[in-house]
Amino acid sequence: MTTITEGGVEIAGGELQDAAARLDVKIRQEWQESERSMVRLAGLLSRMREQALWTYLIDLRPTCKACGRQKLPCRNPCTCVEPEFAPGTKPYARFSDYVTAVTGLAHTTLYDRLAIYGLTQGSDALDPKDVEEMGAKNAAEIAKLDPKDRTEDVIEAAKKESTRKVKKLVQEKLNEKLDPEERKDPTFMFARNLDEPTIELIEEIEKNGIWIEAVRNGDKSVSQLVKLWNYVWARFVLDYGEELEEGRRYREAMEAAAVRDAEEDEPGDGPPDPESHEATLQAMGNDLPR
Repeated sequence: MTTITEGGVEIAGGELQDAAARLDVKIRQEWQESERSMVRLAGLLSRMREQALWTYLIDLRPTCKACGRQKLPCRNPCTCVEPEFAPGTKPYARFSDYVTAVTGLAHTTLYDRLAIYGLTQGSDALDPKDVEEMGAKNAAEIAKLDPKDRTEDVIEAAKKESTRKVKKLVQEKLNEKLDPEERKDPTFMFARNLDEPTIELIEEIEKNGIWIEAVRNGDKSVSQLVKLWNYVWARFVLDYGEELEEGRRYREAMEAAAVRDAEEDEPGDGPPDPESHEATLQAMGNDLPR
């Protein structure tokens, strides 16, 4: 007979559905809390997975009566022309399906949450308050480290620094255990909204640019695409250094004018004309960094 422990008491197979339903209610309540605890929620989800209680829950998301598939968003949605949907009657096929149905968390986010919960478990457990203070993204980075590498200074950095800095710190720790040729530089999402012609231009350049001699070198710490972007912008700085310097001075003049407008409680009139621009630069004198 299958037995699972709940609150220190063994429960028999016939009671598993009730145990699953009770845990499901707790998870849904925790998710609905405006001040929900990241660690507490991850702990409940971890228990649901480890004890496989999610297999005793019915996936009630609308299912097509004709093909048996669900509405979007899902892995394999219904494509019927005029589908008729009804609540599902089968158990969840995957644990991630259950989590998505309850919380909307993506697959990768789910396993980040479970890794975060792991930080608070075992002989090297961190204080849950410290983990909460890190935030989800920084805590997920710290979870990549071995317990002995989660030193006090690393924990404090995770509580205070940006995710970019924490990710870099973690990668440096991981690199210490790798051979030089296997070490990696961290990469970060960097998004911009561009028009379609510009996107197509960039994509065409990337397609061939990653294979130019200056890019296809033996450096494996970053991808060829990263190396191409670094090369493009480094060349831009070299080729347009004087123009960039003028642009910097113009920007600082505009910022100074905006500050004066705010102090005088008068709205600005937009970018200064060339004469005003030069006058502002003269007035600022040595205050401008060179």
